[in-house]
Amino acid sequence: FRPGRRSHLVAFALQRRCQLEAGSYEAPPLVRVGLLGGLRERDFGSLDGLNTGAYDEVWPRDLADAFDGTDGVEPVASVCERLRAMVDVLEARHSGADVVLTAHADVIQIFQTWFAGADVRGFSQYRFANGEVR
Repeated sequence: FRPGRRSHLVAFALQRRCQLEAGSYEAPPLVRVGLLGGLRERDFGSLDGLNTGAYDEVWPRDLADAFDGTDGVEPVASVCERLRAMVDVLEARHSGADVVLTAHADVIQIFQTWFAGADVRGFSQYRFANGEVR
């Protein structure tokens, strides 16, 4: 499974759904789809590839310190930095337009808490259901 492939599939499914909802079955896409590095999955360092129980070790450390990088895990603060850069790019490219973002759970939850001005250390308390839209 290639990194980013799942995000790509979700993005194109959304694009197709928009076409079908508009009754535009053969027309060019009504929405543009792009992949942004700022939304890539969080790097879990030496814990990557392990079962999801490994996350249970990381989230308490995130709650204590947004700069913790134990086990090579990308710190929450670093995720926020790349999200800020991504927002800057989106604002410059798509000023006044609607933008839909999709990402892996940690990244989208960190984005949600950061964008809302909440304490990003507690992002893991803001769970999304699979396919949930906010």
